Amino acid sequence: AAASKPAGAKAGKGGKTLNMTENFYCRASDLFECFTVEGRVRAFTQSQASVEPKVGGRFTWFGGSVQGEFTELEAGRRLCFNWRFSSWAEGCVSAVVMDLAEPEPGHTVLTLTHTGIPSADQFGNEDTFENTEKGWRTQIFLRIRQVFGYGLGL
Repeated sequence: AAASKPAGAKAGKGGKTLNMTENFYCRASDLFECFTVEGRVRAFTQSQASVEPKVGGRFTWFGGSVQGEFTELEAGRRLCFNWRFSSWAEGCVSAVVMDLAEPEPGHTVLTLTHTGIPSADQFGNEDTFENTEKGWRTQIFLRIRQVFGYGLGL
């Protein structure tokens, strides 16, 4: 089983924090659906995914390499969830907050705060923070832009 409720309750404590701001040419509601509609997640991850888009709902991306649980959902505005990579130590869970703003129609600014990223994975690799940042940038945000056409070249 994935991380238990008690581990999830401690999500984001300690570890490193990643802050990112990304621009997309789409409505905030469209970008929100990229993280909450299973078919969209499968499209940009190009792998098996499951999504239960409700508070307490679980998700898996990239064939189970990423697992999490939604803690707050505000359609088109905010997503909060616990997050862990399968390579992280058992019980190690981080926390993600994504805020979506649409300063003008069709232009969405995503602000991500990812807290509690461990300094090393369960195998002793100490590039966890760098891999997490690269993963968000190339495996998630870039792929969303490529698959859905939400702003290549930004």
